[in-house]
Amino acid sequence: MKSELIQQLAAENDGILFSREAVKRGISRENLRLAVQAGLLENAGRGVYITPDALPDDSFILQSMYNDAIFSHETAGYYLGYTTRDPIIYCVTVQSGHNSKLLKREDVKVYYTKEIKPEDIVEATTIFGRNIRCFNIEKTICDMCSPRFYGDKDVALEILKTYVRSGNKDVSKLMYYATTAKVEKTVRGYMEVLL
Repeated sequence: MKSELIQQLAAENDGILFSREAVKRGISRENLRLAVQAGLLENAGRGVYITPDALPDDSFILQSMYNDAIFSHETAGYYLGYTTRDPIIYCVTVQSGHNSKLLKREDVKVYYTKEIKPEDIVEATTIFGRNIRCFNIEKTICDMCSPRFYGDKDVALEILKTYVRSGNKDVSKLMYYATTAKVEKTVRGYMEVLL
């Protein structure tokens, strides 16, 4: 069953093992199935396994399973430190035309955009210390000011207030995103009240 190699690979990733990585290292899917039966691994999702003592890092696992999904809206605000409300349901954005049927089964809010630019993305860290990708805070705020946003307005306001009070705000960048997203009037109104 290659149990030693399976345990080694899982240990390298803090108890998380992806079947695609295991196959690359010579472990068959049958060996993974046998490892689950033997109690060495637990199935944590499609193609994802964890050791029984590992804490599942759901956001890291979700993004690893769906590499094109970028955390956005309230979820991005949380991971970037602009709200203390832990997301109950993750919000992700994918490019238009992306087949998100499987992603919707994961119980996430899926938003669509015409284009995802590399400069829109920043790295954040989960509570378990793993890196994930989120939209930057300026794009996040503009996305939440859009009429297509159907999330928690109280969280959106908290994120905006925290941004205004932070020393890391870049108002010109925020207004660039607001103009691009056609929410300049809304963002400007919030900024005039909060500044």
